[in-house]
Amino acid sequence: MPPRTHKPILDDAPLNSRFAPLRRTPRFAQEMGEAKGNLAGYLAKHFSLSRVQLRSIQNLPASDLAALNTALDRAVAEGLTLIVNGCNGGSGGGGCTQLRTRFAEGRIIVDVT
Repeated sequence: MPPRTHKPILDDAPLNSRFAPLRRTPRFAQEMGEAKGNLAGYLAKHFSLSRVQLRSIQNLPASDLAALNTALDRAVAEGLTLIVNGCNGGSGGGGCTQLRTRFAEGRIIVDVT
């Protein structure tokens, strides 16, 4: 039987904690490339997701994902800090249905609603 791994629950704090030490390293570019290619797969690989969270991520509008991918490219190219806000809303109720990206003083902020 394979060993069990304990992944952190998908929430703002663990997600942002994962990104912080990677910034300005080659690993950051690798992880952002992985996230861009399959956001749901990337998040499920590194975090424990509820069914509602997974379904919400899989159903995000293509325009939101395209904007996120552009923001991730910019974060890698410019060495910007990536901050996610509101990620925890998907664990109950109706889940998260929108991503909005914004730029502020060396940071890319992804608001999840």
